[in-house]
Amino acid sequence: LAADRAALGDGALWRLWTGPLRHADPAHLTRDLLGLLGLAVMMRGRLTARATGWLIALGLPLPVVGALLGDATLTGYYGLSGLVHALCIVALADLAATRPRWALLLTLAMGAKLWFELSTGGLWVPLDGTRPAVWGHATGVALGVAVALLRARRDRQPQRQQVGFERRLIAR
Repeated sequence: LAADRAALGDGALWRLWTGPLRHADPAHLTRDLLGLLGLAVMMRGRLTARATGWLIALGLPLPVVGALLGDATLTGYYGLSGLVHALCIVALADLAATRPRWALLLTLAMGAKLWFELSTGGLWVPLDGTRPAVWGHATGVALGVAVALLRARRDRQPQRQQVGFERRLIAR
């Protein structure tokens, strides 16, 4: 399952999706699952099935790619934190519609966390025995921003006019 650089280089691209499912230890798994569960509960019903599918389909492999490209000395990527970061940004964008001050405060905190990790190479909340893949977090944030922008663009577009058979079908 590991998304290690050597296996990916040998063509085992499926590891881009399975690598994030592997964790360094039970504490690492627990932390990722609690973050993912909390955000999933918070976003329940706010993302379409299609958006959720795309977020997961891209939120697993892209942080692996970002982590390995961002840090040439990293040998592998483990964990769901890239996906958690992506979902966190989407949740913050959603929160901005109803609680803009909270969203701003939490976005600033997320930015400070990411800045700290990228500038020090360490985690804001350290994880024993695990080398951080901070570029995976940054890639997750970038994916979250892209999804949030696409959702905002979609929400600004006027609803398309019903024509022909659609109008008749709704009338029945």
